[in-house]
Amino acid sequence: MESRDFEKILDAMPETGVYVVREEDRGILYFNERARKASPDARLGIPCHEVWGGACGGCPLLAMGDRRESRSVGYNSAYGGMVDITAVRTVWEDSVPAFVVTVTPRIDSGGYTYRKILHVDLEADRCDVLRSDPEGWQPDKRSLTAQLEQFAMSGAVHPEDIERFVTFTSLENLRRAPQPGQETLGLIYRRRSGDDFRWNLMEVVPNRDDGTPFVILCVKDVHDVLREGLEREGVMARLQAMEEHAYIISSLSTLFFCTYYLDLEQDTFRAVTQLRRVGVTLGDEVNCTAGLQLYANHFIHPDDREEYLRVMNVDSLRQKLRWWQPCVAVEYRRSSEEPGTGHATWSWVRATAVLARTGEDDVPKTAVYVAQDITDGKRRTEETSGL
Repeated sequence: MESRDFEKILDAMPETGVYVVREEDRGILYFNERARKASPDARLGIPCHEVWGGACGGCPLLAMGDRRESRSVGYNSAYGGMVDITAVRTVWEDSVPAFVVTVTPRIDSGGYTYRKILHVDLEADRCDVLRSDPEGWQPDKRSLTAQLEQFAMSGAVHPEDIERFVTFTSLENLRRAPQPGQETLGLIYRRRSGDDFRWNLMEVVPNRDDGTPFVILCVKDVHDVLREGLEREGVMARLQAMEEHAYIISSLSTLFFCTYYLDLEQDTFRAVTQLRRVGVTLGDEVNCTAGLQLYANHFIHPDDREEYLRVMNVDSLRQKLRWWQPCVAVEYRRSSEEPGTGHATWSWVRATAVLARTGEDDVPKTAVYVAQDITDGKRRTEETSGL
């Protein structure tokens, strides 16, 4: 295939910006139509930092080193917000060492709108504001964690959520957040809006994959999406009664790295929170049986797949979940492949399905599926046992 044919294919990609830069001086060798629209000033031969200088802090080339591939997460308004950036080594036109860089809008399965996006320096405890709703709180150059605590204590966060909010946004916790194999860490909390409160989701995303002390902190308003889900399940009349359980419900996001609603009658599912790479694999799939099979095939150790699917399948959950047995669980090994390594490491996970709603004769209608990383606990048990 001729190079012109490749260019036609790349120009036909409506969402992803692609550009190639020379390794020696970062001069631009190529950019596709999407990159041109996002950056009208781009010209061949110009060093990339002269075109995208404001985005250099999150550039994956800074973390490339001797690796073949490097990834990062950033913010670019020309691409609609949060983006995934990947840089891969190549040889341009058979002779020039170069990097191919792709910029792709970050997949957000819930369709939420970001109200605040901060680039956080975990060493300095400071942040750069990438996006902020004009009517909301505006962070400055003082200690970010101190400002977040002050924000929570000012009445902006529901009284029952303040302690969790302050703990989650503490510098100690944020420094632990970007762990290998865990793309995001999330907290669901209630934020004041006028005389009422609305549910918000805060996510912490590692900025680059080289262990540098930077993260992206994002805040989304998810109230309407959660409310819509409740309305579909016909439980709006129980909202007030559920308030007393809000602490337990909102704590799920700090205990589990993914949460799904399962409709066992219709054999469908809906993601509340999930790992980005899992969301990419599942795509638009909404059938629960197909989704579980996809997940098992791509992320579960071959020796554990059969047991996982024996426990976590719709027919089994319909038979086993009852008020006297409100949950079932299974432990398995999950792939935690690191970008650019070409091989997978394995972490231990406990997946649990919890009965949410029943119909006639106590037959389960809906359930909540959650998953928790238990690797550290497994290791401690092995050490104690002398294994």
